[in-house]
Amino acid sequence: MRKAFFWAAAMASIGGIGLAQETPQSKRPPDVLVRPSLFAHYREAYISMVMSVLRQDAQDHRTLTNTDIERKKAIDKAGRTSAVMAEFFGRDVNADRVVDAQEFSNLREEIWSRAGLLRADANADGNVSLDEAFTYAQNQSDDLSGDRSSIQLEKYLELDPNKDGKLTADELQELATAAFAYFDKDGDGLLSPTEKRELQARSEMITRADSLERQCRLPKATARQKVYLITAYEGGTLSNVSIVGQDEVTEIATIEIAAGSEPIYLAVSSFTPMIWRLTGHVERVTTFYGTGWTGVGVTGVPKDVVTLVSDRECSRRFEGKSGSATTRQFLQALTSLIGHDIDGMISRYTSFSMALPSDFRAVTDEVEDGRSAKKPDFSLDGLPSQDGIMQFKQTLANLRSFSPGGVVNIDAKDVIATRIAEPYRILPQQAGLLQLLQNGSLVERGRETYVAMRAFAHYPAGLAGGHSVTFQFPEGMKLPEGRPGHSEVYVGKTKQLPTVLRQ
Repeated sequence: MRKAFFWAAAMASIGGIGLAQETPQSKRPPDVLVRPSLFAHYREAYISMVMSVLRQDAQDHRTLTNTDIERKKAIDKAGRTSAVMAEFFGRDVNADRVVDAQEFSNLREEIWSRAGLLRADANADGNVSLDEAFTYAQNQSDDLSGDRSSIQLEKYLELDPNKDGKLTADELQELATAAFAYFDKDGDGLLSPTEKRELQARSEMITRADSLERQCRLPKATARQKVYLITAYEGGTLSNVSIVGQDEVTEIATIEIAAGSEPIYLAVSSFTPMIWRLTGHVERVTTFYGTGWTGVGVTGVPKDVVTLVSDRECSRRFEGKSGSATTRQFLQALTSLIGHDIDGMISRYTSFSMALPSDFRAVTDEVEDGRSAKKPDFSLDGLPSQDGIMQFKQTLANLRSFSPGGVVNIDAKDVIATRIAEPYRILPQQAGLLQLLQNGSLVERGRETYVAMRAFAHYPAGLAGGHSVTFQFPEGMKLPEGRPGHSEVYVGKTKQLPTVLRQ
């Protein structure tokens, strides 16, 4: 898995990427008028498709207003509520207005996951009543208010040339005519293959920017801010605090902020759940944006400057050459969306610690995994105690190999995260094995084999792949909570069925 994992907008380095420039020929058309759905070979067809949006959704078919947009939102919300309720009634086989345990058992998991009605069981009694389903449907509709069609109408209304709060058909037709002319360089009313390619490239960049804006909620940068990006696969240092529950591993990366007068916009992304620990002149960080596949957190900055998003689409993986059109489009989308060029970035597989700005490099034409990261000092501060730790040489050596930064102690109260930050009951991976060896719950027996001497609360998280070991429990001892990952578990001489972590 040692591949470069890149954040959706900044996973590569492209020279001179900034805001797209207008051509001297004409003013660049508004983004809402440059959509794949509006592609047309000739002027009349394009204008007709643009106009159809207003004609269909304006109540008088002549003028678009805020009233039309609110009506559209209400219709969309009702449609979403209806879809959820239709799923409920379709599963209520005996028509008693309750989807019960038996009816649940008849469902395929993938269908039920899409519907989401399992989450409607508010009282956790294993059944979903009509009231529970309707409440859930309403909440889901509220959360999803403002879908693409409503947003498109809002963007249309923003085109209003005289800012009188309405967009007339005549105004829109004039804008559409000018938009087509921008790409129709020779003015013949038809798009040549070259002109089509320019339109398509612009449209794809806009589509990616829309995706970032809709899903990733990136804040705008100010003119004075310096914008820095970090992308990493992992942190290389374990945390004693989890932001993804007791069964998953949370790591830490440290960013040392140097003194300076310019405010900083810092955007970070990682594949593994990460707490970004900011130190030094943290008062310079006026915008912190973090994203991760399953969780992300930060310490050292106030909550009002932080935006965190746990969404795989915002941490999309890229592989291959940085000069690809896809990567260029993402970088262009990012700079367009935040309204600022990228001043420096780091892309590393493992991000132990970084100094900002000295470790950051300018955006260049060639992608690298970033400068070689200096390995941090190995820490055991996250262990409850370090007494007698040196006697467990093999486990300690494994911890040092897997997590060169060791395990770090932080206060859960200081963490801003996408989920609740909580101390681990048992530390993750080899740090947890050390903890259990220290308190006498386990003893080492041969290579990677641990015998339970007394019951302990929870398996260490992350015992998958190379981290997996063998546990031996005596008969009658209560087994720990959690998942042993790929580790083998024996009770007496009987091997238990393996539990494999979901990837």
